[in-house]
Amino acid sequence: MDFETRPLNSVTVNIGHKAGEEPADAARDHLIRLQTGTGSDMFERTWPIACYEWESPALAYRPLYFEEVNLERYGYRPRHLRVVQPVVSAGQFFTTVVALPYRAFAEPARRPVYTLGHYRPGSNVPYRVIGPPWSCRGSAAQAIAVTGLIFLVP
Repeated sequence: MDFETRPLNSVTVNIGHKAGEEPADAARDHLIRLQTGTGSDMFERTWPIACYEWESPALAYRPLYFEEVNLERYGYRPRHLRVVQPVVSAGQFFTTVVALPYRAFAEPARRPVYTLGHYRPGSNVPYRVIGPPWSCRGSAAQAIAVTGLIFLVP
């Protein structure tokens, strides 16, 4: 396609057309060639076929014992009480510190954790109460730790 060259100072911000002047019809010549058969086939598509597929990442990490899933992954927090959020986070942290023996045996540190069970970013996620998984080994470890602390601290 040929473009006309003109000096830069002739360019203005006025995009209106002049009286009696029509804009150039860039498609006319191409359509005439298609109808007369001198051009390429009318139904030819010259753009590449594009296909987009999403594959979930198999990203693995170690257990995050102190993660606040609703706050950190999905953005849920006390709605009109932003000042209270640090208190809620501190309460969750200290509760996890007390329950750390349970969490360590319920979710061993060497076991990989995948993001495949979580919602995708940007999805409309319902609020859920998320807690540690149930584990007999974790319960036994927590009971032993609490019993040991009772005998250790008179």
